[in-house]
Amino acid sequence: MSWRSHGTSTNDSLIDALEKNNVIASRDVVGKAMRKVDRKWYAESADANEAYRDHPLQIGSNATISAPHMHAMCLELSKEYVVVNDDDDASGGYGNGRVLDVGSGSGYLVACFAEMMVQQNVSSSSSSSKVVGIEHIQSLVDRSIENLKQDDKEEMVQSGLITITKGDGRLGYEAFAPYALIHVGAAAPEVPEALLSQLAAPGRLIIPVGKEDESQSLMVIDKNEKGELKYKDEMGVVYVPLTDEKHQLER
Repeated sequence: MSWRSHGTSTNDSLIDALEKNNVIASRDVVGKAMRKVDRKWYAESADANEAYRDHPLQIGSNATISAPHMHAMCLELSKEYVVVNDDDDASGGYGNGRVLDVGSGSGYLVACFAEMMVQQNVSSSSSSSKVVGIEHIQSLVDRSIENLKQDDKEEMVQSGLITITKGDGRLGYEAFAPYALIHVGAAAPEVPEALLSQLAAPGRLIIPVGKEDESQSLMVIDKNEKGELKYKDEMGVVYVPLTDEKHQLER
């Protein structure tokens, strides 16, 4: 059960707990990626061990890093769209090498997505593969880049495999669209049309939907090769709102 998936004093202990409780089902994909991304570098806490507890943490500017079990669940929902499609390989996924993380916060999931790409032999110097994090608070952008460097992801940043940019995530990021996967880390009152338009076909959008302080659902929206959309309510969730910079800082 996810609420018992606490680690102790190491990142591996946290991943062990998530795997033991079957929150992580694909150990060779999601588990392996999460072991390569040490949560302590992305979670601000006076107690370093708090980073390995299974609950959200404040990261400044009224933003949070989600609980590890939510990250694991979203990565499990994402994995087929991070794996690059290879027509010569029946095991290939639906991915096109492009992932967008909206409200990327401290950079944790950006790092996980990049590690999932590297696992499938995507070169960190490949110009076609890209994990983009978009965040509208400049201090979080700056801090997330520093977090990535501390977690030995500097080469991924320098090569361009990882890009962190400041902007309004509700508008997506047109420069590298379309994206086979778009993940949103905050709740929108409704699904932004810009994100749907920047979704590849096939592609998957994972987004919490619901108003602030009201019931919310984690929606999984799939676009098929014809551009048709299919919506699935995956589970009830509680996320901070996807909003403008002023409202977030004044919350």
